[in-house]
Parts: sequence; structure tokens; C-alpha cells
Amino acid sequence: MRASFLLSGDVPSGKWHRYNFISLWSLHPFPSLVKVPDYPDVALDDVKRSTVQWKEDYDLSGKGFDSSEILGSLETLNKMTIDEKIAFWRKVMRYAKDRNIDFCVVTWNIFVNGTYGKYGITDDNYYFRWGAPDFVREFIANIPHEVSRGFYFGSDQYIWGREFMSTEPETPRQIEIAKHWYPWMIWGRLGYDPNLSNERFAGIIQQRYPGVSGRDLFTAWQEASMIYPKTTGFHWGSLDFQWYIKACKSRPGPAQTQTGFHDVNRFITLDPHPGTDYISIPDYVDDVAAGRQAAGATPIDVSNQIHAHADKALTILAGLSHGGDKELRLTLGDITAMAYLGKYYAHKIRGATELALYRKSAEPQRQTAAVEELTKAAQYWRLYTSTALGQYENPLWGNRVGYCDWRSLFSEVLHDIILWTTGGASTWAWDRKAVTVSEGRNTIRLAPKGTVLIDHLNVLSGL
Repeated sequence: MRASFLLSGDVPSGKWHRYNFISLWSLHPFPSLVKVPDYPDVALDDVKRSTVQWKEDYDLSGKGFDSSEILGSLETLNKMTIDEKIAFWRKVMRYAKDRNIDFCVVTWNIFVNGTYGKYGITDDNYYFRWGAPDFVREFIANIPHEVSRGFYFGSDQYIWGREFMSTEPETPRQIEIAKHWYPWMIWGRLGYDPNLSNERFAGIIQQRYPGVSGRDLFTAWQEASMIYPKTTGFHWGSLDFQWYIKACKSRPGPAQTQTGFHDVNRFITLDPHPGTDYISIPDYVDDVAAGRQAAGATPIDVSNQIHAHADKALTILAGLSHGGDKELRLTLGDITAMAYLGKYYAHKIRGATELALYRKSAEPQRQTAAVEELTKAAQYWRLYTSTALGQYENPLWGNRVGYCDWRSLFSEVLHDIILWTTGGASTWAWDRKAVTVSEGRNTIRLAPKGTVLIDHLNVLSGL
């Protein structure tokens, strides 16, 4: 069961950010919520999980969830009867109700697996700390109130329990809504008062991280975070399984590739969000070929806008130091990763545009420009993923888009270039490497030329 805890921003310090609704999402929650006398085999005692090696995908009708390999690999996490479960959920719901918190269970199905032949029955990274009050403010201001009562903020099948991806975790591991205190606060407070100023948020950041400029950190954080809506608005997948920005992939069908990676061809063919003024790459190419003035933001404009967000964030970050504050160090790392990701997409959008123009015009300079842009995109993918891998475990299985492996996806990134150039397999290093140095002069070679492969050089001891 996936819980959207829509009421808290910073649990350890006891600060609440004005949320008033909790929703629990599950494909089929009822066996752990109710006991129906006429269906005695349906209610489930205990809390269990399977240690089986899970498949990439399962039938959304629930078929296969009770297979022998899954049920044969169970371990019990907590012993409790169905009556104790019912009492637990009643207590939780009463606790919420007494505090004016609405409590709702959201479900899509009633699965009948495990009931065949009985009773006459037949037969969506959260890695990085995000934070853009300007985006949230504009989003809330444009909610169509005539058809909507508001918004809920949460995740689809991601449990906001303790984080499990950090490469240097706390003991016990940090609660997710404590790690992501800033976006929870932004959505909660602006949900009540969209006019809350950026100065207020900068002041809160300053109070939390007194060793840096709150205004500078606020600005870098927002600039990097705006890369998400800007990129996704141009390269639009309307459903969660159709686009995952942190891995540039989706399910294979929407990607039109075997792996689900959105290659340069898909960046050409996939339309922007219909609510934007962004012009698709094919429409822009037609405008250029016809000598027409484009009516809207061109792909070149969007690329430049993403570059501007990323460059401003990186410029500010260069002047910020964590000063030994671990949370600040990790936050700066997240912002850096998002900024590098923005540089990747800015170059990829421009490269895809140049490639489409080349296919239309056969002008050699367009091909050269496409290769140059896609090569730069690959370099920034390397910087993005090496930064992220310094803080987070990967690969990760995403329930909507499958396994996301930043290392293996690099071959897909390079394939965008190999479409137009020749070359061998990549031998770029990924992780931190232990090297032995001796007294005197030591040399570490960086290759390819111009690309930094060693992100952190830590001298552990001298000889």
C-alpha cells in the first residue's frame, strides 16, 4: 500500500505545513482492511513481504501476484491478526479525524486472485530535493476552480517511509518527508497562501543553512528545479509510464525503442504539452524550410531557456560551500545534478533540432551542429550521473518505467551520436576509483579530452 502523507513537511522538528488530507493508494487494499464473514479466506493476517527476485512488470489486474515463487519466498515482518489490523486502521483514521485531517483510501480494482473456483467469483526521483516556488505559485493560480476543489500532493506507488537510496545513510535512515522538507513546505504553504513571497522562503532557507546566503541558495535551487517543468513541457508524456525525466526513458511503447530510452529520434517526434506555446521540432523545421516566422517558442528558444536555468544555478553553486554541513552538502549535490541534467536536455533538444533540419535540408553544417550538440549532451549526462551516483544507489526499479540504470543508459546516450559518427564502445569510468600514489610526481589521465571523469579527489593519507 502506498501512502500519500499530505500533511507534514518536517517531521523531526515537529513543523507542519498546513496539509489537511491523507490518501492511501493501493491496487487492492481490502484484504488488510476488512473481514467479510462470507469470504473467510480473503482477509490476511500478519504483515509479509516476498524476497523473490521480482520481474520487470506484472499484470495490473493482479494476476501472478499469488504465484508459487512469490508465496514460496515470504517472510513475516509483523505478526498480527486481521482484527488487530482493523483496529490499527481505525485508530489511525480516528487520529486524523480528531485533527481535522481528511482520510481517504484510493483504489483502482478489486482483485480476485486467490479466489478462483471459490464463492462463485470469476474473473508511478524521488531522488533529488526539488524546490521551485514560482512554478508552484503559477500552478495553483491556474487551477480551474470551477471543476476542481484543489490539489493533492503525493506519489503513485512510492512510499514516503524511510529513504533507501542514499550512499551515506543516517541510522536509522532518514524519513523521506524530512529529506524533502522543502517541496513539502512549498506546496503546503502556497496551497493556503499563493501570495507568500520568495523572500519568506529565502529566509527559511537562511535559517536552516546559516553558513550560506539564503537568497543565493534559494535562487540556485529554483533555477535548477525549473528544468523539470521546462523540459517535460517540451517533451511531453502525459502519463507516468510515458516519461521519467531522471532516466530519459519510459515504457518501450511510448519511447518507440526496445529499451524505453527516449533517443534523439523520439525527441524529434514527441509533441510538446498542448497547453504551452512550444513549437514541435517537425513544425519548426517546416517553418524554417518555408521561410515562415514561428508563432511561439521554438525548440531553439526552449533549449536556450533550459541552458539559462542550468547555467545560473551552476554559477551560484560555484560560490557556495557546505562548510561541513552534511544535509547542505547533499542538497547542493542534488541541485548540481539537476543543473547538469538540464544541460543534457538543452543540448539534446538543440541536437535533435539540428538533426531534423539536416534531414530536411541535407546541409552539412546542420549535421556537424547535431553531432556537436549531442556530444556535449553525452558529456553532461556523464557529469549528471556521476554526481548522482556519488549520493544515490543505482540501478533502481521504477514501477512505471522499469529498471533505470544510469551506467547502462550511457550506451543509449552515445548511440544518439553513433547514429551520425563512428567509434568504438565507451570505456569511460563511472565510480570513485582507488589509486595508489608514490612519493614524487603522480599523473592521473583524464579521457576523453575535455571531460572530467574524476569528480572528487580525496587524499586519504600521505606517503
